[in-house]
Amino acid sequence: MSLTKTHPLYLTCGSSPFESSKAVVQGRYLSGRGRLENLTKSWDPTNKEGYCLLCKPHSDNPHLASLAHMLLPGGCEMLCDARLFMFEFINSYLVPRPHLFQLLKTCLGDDNTFVHFMLDCSTIPEVIKFRQETGSDEILESLFYISRPYVYKLHIVRKRILGL
Repeated sequence: MSLTKTHPLYLTCGSSPFESSKAVVQGRYLSGRGRLENLTKSWDPTNKEGYCLLCKPHSDNPHLASLAHMLLPGGCEMLCDARLFMFEFINSYLVPRPHLFQLLKTCLGDDNTFVHFMLDCSTIPEVIKFRQETGSDEILESLFYISRPYVYKLHIVRKRILGL
């Protein structure tokens, strides 16, 4: 990240206040300041282990509340419907943009790249190469248009379930 240039995460929001608020949420998770139990375990006496508060009451084997647990398919069971809704959104977005399909297939292939893509797609080597080949910044706008609502939707649904 540069101290002199605005990150593409924020540049691709345009002038929309709603897109900007989604980018702020995404930026918090990207910087490690997203309020997950894995972060709050150091000062929350009720959950010193950092277990996911969504899974804990419904599971004999609770999971640590991490970004991967929140974002990945197969992660938190309580966010499954929100993830499915967002995958339908992504699929409908890709129908008129088939040139993005192979790039997304590559970027969403493994778990680490999936989380990385959802938080900051602009630093993934395949995305950088694709941008250089096409010479277009519209690629980043399209990719952040996919990742920004994904992270935001899961964040909001999680907060709603927890009553925050």
